[in-house]
Formats: sequence, C-alpha cells, structure tokens
Amino acid sequence: MHPLRRFVHSKKLTIQEFIDQYQIGLSRSFLVMVCCGTANLAKGTAEKISRATGIPPEVLMFPELDKEFARHKKEKEQEKAKGAKGCKRLQNKGIAS
Repeated sequence: MHPLRRFVHSKKLTIQEFIDQYQIGLSRSFLVMVCCGTANLAKGTAEKISRATGIPPEVLMFPELDKEFARHKKEKEQEKAKGAKGCKRLQNKGIAS
C-alpha cells in the first residue's frame, strides 16, 4: 500500500476529506492515481504533501523505499503467483479455459 494511502486510511479519511482537511490543493483524481501507483509525484508536490503528513518526500516519490510498501508488494506478488499456478493446474486438467 502506498504510504500516502496508508496515511489517509490511518486517519480514517476519504481522499476528498484528506484534501479538504489538509488543504494541499491537489485534485482527488490525481491523489487516487498516486495512491494506486498509476501516477508519480514531482519533487515540489511530494514536499507539499510531506509538510502536511510528515511522510518523507523521498518515500512519497519512491514508495518502494518504504519497508511496509515493499513487504506489501512482495505479498501481493506471491499471491498472484499462487493464483497463476492454480490456474495452470486447472488448465492442465481441462477444468479451466
């Protein structure tokens, strides 16, 4: 989970509530993309969010530097690999297409 997403969840806020409460001047859609990993933060934007959240700007820009993010990503990849193995077994038995 992206560190910003984890922060927002820990405060029990929606992305819109986070934007309204912390007044960081970014759009909801952009922050959703950042939290999902489909958009990256520029240095200035990361610094702005860092001042509001206390999350280091480097971690916001490169979430893989965060130990929790790295652990979560590894678990997701392992789950995905297990699922793929299960599908291949079913395909070999002629159960799945």
